[in-house]
Amino acid sequence: MTSIGIQRSTYLPDRPTAWLLILAILTSAVPGCGDPPTKVVLNKKDLNDVRDGTLAIENSGYANVLKHAALVRNADLEKAGRKVAYDDLIDKPAQFRGEPILVEGLLWRLFKLPAAADDSIRVDYEAWIVTDDSRPYRVVFSELPDGLKPGDQLRSVRAAGYFFVLEGHSKDDQGISVPVLLARNVVPLGNGKTKPGSPIRYAKCPLPKQENVLLPDIPVRLQSDDDGNLIQLTIVNRELGNDDAAFEQLNNQILKIIGRPGNPITEDIRVKMDVDFECHYSFVQKAVSNCMGRVDDKSGRMTRYIEHIDFTPPGNPKVFDRQPSR
Repeated sequence: MTSIGIQRSTYLPDRPTAWLLILAILTSAVPGCGDPPTKVVLNKKDLNDVRDGTLAIENSGYANVLKHAALVRNADLEKAGRKVAYDDLIDKPAQFRGEPILVEGLLWRLFKLPAAADDSIRVDYEAWIVTDDSRPYRVVFSELPDGLKPGDQLRSVRAAGYFFVLEGHSKDDQGISVPVLLARNVVPLGNGKTKPGSPIRYAKCPLPKQENVLLPDIPVRLQSDDDGNLIQLTIVNRELGNDDAAFEQLNNQILKIIGRPGNPITEDIRVKMDVDFECHYSFVQKAVSNCMGRVDDKSGRMTRYIEHIDFTPPGNPKVFDRQPSR
């Protein structure tokens, strides 16, 4: 009886190689697993139409840049990010637009934004970070890290994000611009544990006084003709029109800015309303109501948005500004 020896086929891989092949097959079947990391560099086309002085969400590239930031590893963003002087961002925004910027400071407010219409971004969060010289940054991000939760404040944090736009606001009758960064997350520094009333030992910046923090007011403008009829309703630099739809848009824009009803940030933000001398009171009343909140049609209860509304001193009546006819 002849015995037949079975030799190992020369084309079969050895055990370690076989496991590597199996692992490669399995990871290739999982979306995102084994994919190369997303590059830090942005597609500049998403920045072409960005206009400083507007709200970030009003610009067409907002969603695309935020989605890109959500895919970039935070370590890569921090490595590429650089610290830029605040005044340079204010004076030369176009030079730094789309560049990764690194910011460290005190977390003044953190809250969850309303669900976006584009569900490819799961949840957006917004943080206000104040530097040691009381300069504010607004950071919108999509990933909440361990150690932070909505409602947190007075924490030392670091953020690396793409500089997107200067949002125009007003504060104490002066126009201010707030840099907006779009990021993946905000990183807490230190252990985050302090006793009430105790100094923040791990903070790299001193605790700013509330009156020194330039959290922006929301400018609302009512422009009328000589007869008091509304010509234009404006919020920030956005013209809304003069019909009922304009006041509805005003209500929606206020909600976008504050994030959600009852947000603690509304304690520090005011609407600054500038009304022409001739404007009929009915338009003013309607604007005030839509800034303060929304009345539920079924229950009749008011959902509050804003607690504080200030009026700028009225100018002279238009009749006094006219040149005498000859």
